[in-house]
Amino acid sequence: MEKFKQFFLKIKDKLTAIYAGEHNILAAVITITGIIALSVTGIIIIKVTTSDTDATASTTPAVITETTSTEEITTEAGTTTEAETTEPATEAETTTEEPATEAPTEPPTEAKTVPETIPIEEISTVAQKEAEKFDAQEEARKEMAAEKDTEPPAKAPEENTSAQSPKPTEPPKVSETAKIVTGIDVSHWQSDRGKIDWNKVKNDGIDYVIIKAAGRSIGSDGSLYEDSAYRENIEGALAAGIPVGVYFFSQAITEQEAREEASLILALIKDYKITFPVVFDWETSNGYRTYSSGLSREKMNSIASTFCDMVQAAGYTPMVYGNGWDLTNRYNFDSLCAKYKIWLARYPAPYGGTVRYKVGDSLPSGRNIPSTYQMWQYCSDGAVAGINGNVDVNVSFFSYSGTEVPTTAIRLELSQDSLTTNLGTAIDLMDGVTGFNTAGLEDKASISVTVTNSAGEVVSEDIAFNTPGAYTVTYRLRDFTGASKSADVTLTVRDIPALTLTADTVNLSYDEGSAFIASFSNETLMTYIGSATDFEGNDISSDVKILPDNELEQMIASGIVKAGTYTIAFTADDGKGLTASVSLTIIIAEEETTTPPETTTPAESSVPVETTTATEAPAPAETTSYIITETMETATVSPETSATEGTETDTTD
Repeated sequence: MEKFKQFFLKIKDKLTAIYAGEHNILAAVITITGIIALSVTGIIIIKVTTSDTDATASTTPAVITETTSTEEITTEAGTTTEAETTEPATEAETTTEEPATEAPTEPPTEAKTVPETIPIEEISTVAQKEAEKFDAQEEARKEMAAEKDTEPPAKAPEENTSAQSPKPTEPPKVSETAKIVTGIDVSHWQSDRGKIDWNKVKNDGIDYVIIKAAGRSIGSDGSLYEDSAYRENIEGALAAGIPVGVYFFSQAITEQEAREEASLILALIKDYKITFPVVFDWETSNGYRTYSSGLSREKMNSIASTFCDMVQAAGYTPMVYGNGWDLTNRYNFDSLCAKYKIWLARYPAPYGGTVRYKVGDSLPSGRNIPSTYQMWQYCSDGAVAGINGNVDVNVSFFSYSGTEVPTTAIRLELSQDSLTTNLGTAIDLMDGVTGFNTAGLEDKASISVTVTNSAGEVVSEDIAFNTPGAYTVTYRLRDFTGASKSADVTLTVRDIPALTLTADTVNLSYDEGSAFIASFSNETLMTYIGSATDFEGNDISSDVKILPDNELEQMIASGIVKAGTYTIAFTADDGKGLTASVSLTIIIAEEETTTPPETTTPAESSVPVETTTATEAPAPAETTSYIITETMETATVSPETSATEGTETDTTD
């Protein structure tokens, strides 16, 4: 009999551990009655009753609970931003469930469970331990079922959850557009002051809302929780036709915790239409678990990337939130903003209350302002119709559309579509160029200029201006949102004209020189021009000129010819400020040349008469000047240079 009693007590313990410990759905007292045993003396009925202490010692449920008010008094987006006020402790999140009228079948103190789609081992270390306990209990249950030769029943709670869960929806297919829109971000802080009237919010000019979906407590345990007003807020905003995004208040200090946070928020948003980004809102302040974590920039980038990459892989747009100091000092910001959108928190005057940002307002300036951001939270005390109390107000320099082709609001204005300069003459490539950024502000300082030669190589402006050819000048305006616009113009660096002559030197004997000089004119010299073209290949030979006041021209004008070497300069002007010059050299022999006389041959004789050339006279010691006449004076020949027999001496020219 004692063996039967122990056997049923063991069954009772197993069932108590499984159902009361894991699922928390049985009453505190479990009574097992009806043990019937046969013995030689008769039938004995045994009643076994469990005590209250057995039930209360059950395993802690593996659930995600809300953080207590003492843990999270400043866990909202922007709490670590400059000049931001901390929410009062009395308005902090509590573990209290929704009123019984909304969930009559659930005990008021029951905490929210982990969404089924998230593996419980991915949520937290505590949940992992609970899962291990549950696995051990399951094994015991299976062993008992095997003894009865029956299949173990499926886990009822999981089956029920699965049956009630709506089919996950795909992220909406939207196109990003460069449009300036006004938005707010909300959490339970706003709902705690009264239910939000989302239709009034929309009518007050709010184009989108970023809703807190979940967070991690600031305490050392770092427990995960769903924002108590998340579902009410997202369903209300969507019902009013306001596009939504979501954020996770992160306290992650490891990549594993970032994975847990991403898993939770992805499970929470899978059944809603999310068009705006899913935000990693990592914050730190004195008293937070992140405050003394000592995370390096590389570690912070890795943690943020773990969260954002999971979000992106699920089809949503990731974004990183932070104040200026955190963004620029806790992260390697250049690599961070190259991968994800940035949401900057900065509260300059005069924003707040009903004063909102409008197109053309100045942007944040001063220390610790990141170079790139696409959304700006500019006040935490904004006033919006339909919301009791203050609310964070933002401006986004992008929006989303399901049909429109992405466009850009950036304007890049150029005064001309082509530029021309002469070789060696620099020009201002930014002359007449201006641009306006996404905020509608003129931003000429952010325009970069790149010069590329015909071979596709980037060259400096100095090289381009001193090397003839055609270049492409690319202007690019990249503004604070990371958006950009570019435009190209053609730059032509003209070369000097191409001027050629048929010869560069002309040798003349005195007779030839006399004849040439006697008929000297520009028309005669122009016959030596070969070709003349400008940089574009146009014929400009008609524009070629001879430089005046040259020595030969002066000599002709005086009527006195001197043997020697003379230079005539030709110039070609392309009419655009470029000229080319070439020179023609004319050489007039310094001494008289002799020509052998003709030899007379008798008519009847066919034998040629042999002639001998007279010996040349020595060259004069100095240049001789001549007066141009029809008959030149006879040159004197010394006896030593007299002609030999059979040779006649020249006496005339």
